Amino acid sequence: MDLHRSHRALRGRHSHACAGLLLGLLSGGSIACDDDDGSTSTATSQGMTSGGNPQCSKDSDCGTGQMCSGGACVDASWVVGGDGAVLRVGGDGSSESHEPLAPGLFAIECNGEAEAWVVGAAGYVARTSDGGAHWSTVATGVHADLHDVEADHGVMVSAVGTDGTWLVIDDAGMRSIDGATGSLAGVAMGAAGLLAIADDGTVWSAEPTAGLAVAIATLDGTPQAIDLAHDVARGVAVGRDGALWWSADGVQWRALDSGTQHDLHAVQIARDGRGAIAVGAAGTIVRVDLDADAPIVTHVELATDDLRDIHLDWQGHGAAVGDAGIVALTEDAGLSFELVHTSRSDLVGVDALGPEHW
Repeated sequence: MDLHRSHRALRGRHSHACAGLLLGLLSGGSIACDDDDGSTSTATSQGMTSGGNPQCSKDSDCGTGQMCSGGACVDASWVVGGDGAVLRVGGDGSSESHEPLAPGLFAIECNGEAEAWVVGAAGYVARTSDGGAHWSTVATGVHADLHDVEADHGVMVSAVGTDGTWLVIDDAGMRSIDGATGSLAGVAMGAAGLLAIADDGTVWSAEPTAGLAVAIATLDGTPQAIDLAHDVARGVAVGRDGALWWSADGVQWRALDSGTQHDLHAVQIARDGRGAIAVGAAGTIVRVDLDADAPIVTHVELATDDLRDIHLDWQGHGAAVGDAGIVALTEDAGLSFELVHTSRSDLVGVDALGPEHW
């Protein structure tokens, strides 16, 4: 697919140490890629090996989480649209269109090196176990819209939606978690446990084996998303009118001033809980430094449409996606973005495969 790319990097106000705190941003390096003879060579920035040959000719020549673009292996994100579109978008702005799924998608979650899940309207769930080559529909037995999905390193997958619907899938099969009410907007797993958040402000906790949800907190506002750190029991949630909350234990939540009144649609917290980044309406980007004595919040508004989701890897590479086919690429943990117009309709979810993603 031809992409119309903005060559202008968009940079905003940020914390003096946000990049290092947010996702443990590392300095860039060369990419190792296996040649056909099984040897390993080093790729240059032009996508050529040290011997002067193209680094790749097809995606399978590249590592997990990468795609072949112009002879070079580049980091790639999986992107889904509300109309069922499925794309792979490279860090260089290139893209591949894949067979579309059912319309009405809301979210995508990658799990390990080859598995990914998508959820959508009327209980729709689809799964791939071969890196997106084939997708299969998963029968859920529910008709509620499923708004979010979360996976935990191959152990468990959880999806939430309207009417308190909460599903868990693991080695024992699929089952429901009962007790939650309202429209569940987001779900997260981490050191603080398994939590879901409803748009009426209720934070729900569940022990999957017990199959019962318990309300543990009520937030003043209309939450839209939640995320939990893996290494420490910290969490961040966002919502309408710029609402922003953080927690040091997943139970007690405190409101923060996001500096914006725009709706915030998605948030990602660093694995170590030291920082977070959120996206929302009118291209809003909010960064939260949680490593200081008190949280430090900064924000910037990109000159673009509403952003609906964001995913960064542990190196700070990734993308935010949103309305009118916009993809905002970053290689520095969200300190700057480059806009790519995919000529697609509204994009609602983004994630990536590979061990460096979570």
